[in-house]
Amino acid sequence: MGCPWGKPPLRIDSHTVEQQAFNLADQYRKKAQLYAENTILVPLGDDFRYNEDFEWDEQYTNYKLLMEHMNGQKEWNIRARFGTLRDYFQLLDTRLKQPKEVVEGAGEVSEKERALPVLSGDFFTYADRDDHYWSGYFTSRPFYKHLDRTLQHYLR
Repeated sequence: MGCPWGKPPLRIDSHTVEQQAFNLADQYRKKAQLYAENTILVPLGDDFRYNEDFEWDEQYTNYKLLMEHMNGQKEWNIRARFGTLRDYFQLLDTRLKQPKEVVEGAGEVSEKERALPVLSGDFFTYADRDDHYWSGYFTSRPFYKHLDRTLQHYLR
C-alpha cells in the first residue's frame, strides 16, 4: 500500500531497525517538546489505514521491532509501548497527581495536583498539505468526522 506522497513502506528487519528506530526516536523527542509531561500520545494511521489484515500485521510487527530497539537503548531514555487512549489518560492522570520533580535549589514546585492548560477552539485538521483529499469536510469518512466534532464538543 502506498501513500499520497509516493514513498513505499519500508519493512523493518535486522538491517533497517537501528536507523529507523533512531529516526523514530528523533521524531518522538521533537513531539515531546510540545508536551508538558514526559508521556506523549502518538496516534497511528489515517482514514485509509488498517482496513486490511495484512496491513495491521505488518505495521504491528514493524512498530514492535522499533519499540523493542528503542527501549533497549538505555542511553536514549525512552519507554515506547502500544496503548489505548484510556492507557494514555490514566498514565497522564497518575503523573499529574505526583509532585513536580525537585529542581536543584528550588525545592518542590507544589504539593497540590498540577493541572493541564485549558484549550478552546476548533482543533479539527482540515488539511496538512495543499492537495490532500480531506481538505473538504465531507469528502471522506463523514461519519467519523461528525463523531469527532461531537466528541470535541463534549470534551470542551
